[in-house]
Amino acid sequence: MGLARSGSRPGEGAPDRQRHALRRRPYQARHRFLARYRRGKFAVMSAATTIPADRVPTAPGALPVVGHVPALLRSPLPLFASLAEHGDVVRLRLGSRPIYYLTNAELIHTMLVKQAEQLDKGKIFERSQAFLGNGLATTDNEFHIGQRRLIQPAFVPGRLPGYVTLIREQAEAAISGWRPGKPLQFARVMNELALNVISVLVFSRHLSQADFAAVRGATPHILKGMILRTVYPSSRFERLPIPANRRFDTAVETLHELTGRVIEEGRSGGDLGDNVMSLLLSAEDPRTGRPMDPRQIRDEVMTMLIGGSETTALQMAWLFHELSLNPAIAERVYAENREVLGGRPCEYEDVGRMPYLRQVVMETVRRHTLTWLVMRRTRTEFTLGDIRFPEGTELVFSPTTIHRDPRLYPDPMRFDPDRWLPEAMRERPRSSFIPFGAGRRKCIGDALALLEVTVVAATIMTRWRLAAASAGEVGENVLSAAVAPTNLVLRPEPLDSAAGAGGGRS
Repeated sequence: MGLARSGSRPGEGAPDRQRHALRRRPYQARHRFLARYRRGKFAVMSAATTIPADRVPTAPGALPVVGHVPALLRSPLPLFASLAEHGDVVRLRLGSRPIYYLTNAELIHTMLVKQAEQLDKGKIFERSQAFLGNGLATTDNEFHIGQRRLIQPAFVPGRLPGYVTLIREQAEAAISGWRPGKPLQFARVMNELALNVISVLVFSRHLSQADFAAVRGATPHILKGMILRTVYPSSRFERLPIPANRRFDTAVETLHELTGRVIEEGRSGGDLGDNVMSLLLSAEDPRTGRPMDPRQIRDEVMTMLIGGSETTALQMAWLFHELSLNPAIAERVYAENREVLGGRPCEYEDVGRMPYLRQVVMETVRRHTLTWLVMRRTRTEFTLGDIRFPEGTELVFSPTTIHRDPRLYPDPMRFDPDRWLPEAMRERPRSSFIPFGAGRRKCIGDALALLEVTVVAATIMTRWRLAAASAGEVGENVLSAAVAPTNLVLRPEPLDSAAGAGGGRS
């Protein structure tokens, strides 16, 4: 796909004196930059002066009236990958509205961790409130902190061992229906599995077939609608009677009705058991003693159903796609599985005994980072690095593109689990890996998501290999809130007949 550009000029966009120095000594300056960057020593704050945001360079390719909107809708990742050569911060135009794209991982880390209190979540999450309401993903500041405090008990490390059996049982049920040699639309298969996992985790039961189909049908329209509402030059576009808007509105209504009904059924059904919804229904704010509002519970359940199924499903799909293309890596991770599990069910204690599987999972998360656009907005006048932004400025970055930055990950499009050996990880700054965000808004379910991918992968590997069976090239669809594979078809073969199965990159 060739999204990364190795010829970037990281110093461009700096104050004039520094930029001229880089031009006089390009190779030496770039070498010093990379050395500092890889050690995590890159200084992102300028010494004394700042420049106003209106002096930040504008990315080339803006069209009259619409600006960069067509490029963002058509192929955002190549656009983002090209921006590093224009500086650490680059202006994009959504119609007449400017947004500022950050290309530097250390700047992003500073913004998310050290200056988080000066920011809110921005337009993309405001628009998300149309369907997620005041769920944890969309709220800000004190309200967000309070909600996080109420929901946190469902995701504490002490609960993770209990989730392994639940995840494994759902995975075993899913793969028991596979037939040798029968191709699978693998992203869809993983979506069904992930939906079953999250519904049992939240409600202690599966959704009905009708409700299951409703969630699966509505989610793509909601995620695509969220992105469209972010890049629309004006909110007036949301009210146009076009098919995309109608599909979005219908999908939101469907999921609101479904979650409200399922919650009410759970509430009236007596003992809810040990699940996330029982925690939400019984949760009390330790400061006020008040329980969670029913509508708030609906919003949190909506957030979990969509975020907890779509993202883990896609990560599992990408993982087995990579194994189907890299037989040497596949053989090594399958050998580890045989040595540790020997065909028996995966338990929580086994997760730590499979370090190479962990490396494969981490490299999948890096190479196929799902979140390709994150936004923040300044609450007051705000200085980041050497640039001064006015109140209300939209700042955006792409975790996907950061994880494909050759300054951080040499040959970034190559799938290499050994990037996650301890000695290799020590060579990179912490800011180089942010699939779940950073700081106080880091994803609350990050540990559970990684655990789910690991347990599902280990369970599949005890019975099946998956060989590439797509008629054409597997691509990336970014017209959603997550980077999804297109045309991903895999063919399952039982282990006893799959020796040597799989292919390589063509």
